[in-house]
Amino acid sequence: MCSTDTVLFRTSSLTDRLLTIKPSLQAYPAHTKGVSIGSSFWQCVYVLLDTNPEVMETSAHCRKHFGYTSDMDTPYMPHMSLLYANLTNEEKQKALEKANALDDQFGDLGFTIDRLELWITDANETLSSWEKVDEFHLQKHCH
Repeated sequence: MCSTDTVLFRTSSLTDRLLTIKPSLQAYPAHTKGVSIGSSFWQCVYVLLDTNPEVMETSAHCRKHFGYTSDMDTPYMPHMSLLYANLTNEEKQKALEKANALDDQFGDLGFTIDRLELWITDANETLSSWEKVDEFHLQKHCH
């Protein structure tokens, strides 16, 4: 199988799995806790989300469904990345200050997560190898 066939097979297989998980997921609330900086390229500057039960349960369900077992001992840290980069601590601090200056509400935003996307994210720091597999809208809660 050539590499193009492998990618198409992998993408098709992931899409099939995504379709089987879709009925079991519902839209859920999220709340931000503020902008933070991390120690790696992948968590350089990000908006941290509250670890409410809905966020954590959805993560655990998806990780289990897709067979993601590596780093299961590492606690899940829900976040939305703002910047991927290899910066010095001083540069990260400046980026953090700039993000907070752009919007001082980063620490107090509430919204509903009503759509999920599935990406193949190889560890390529150029991000050029990233491939969006699919996306779907989550079912709304019935009250």
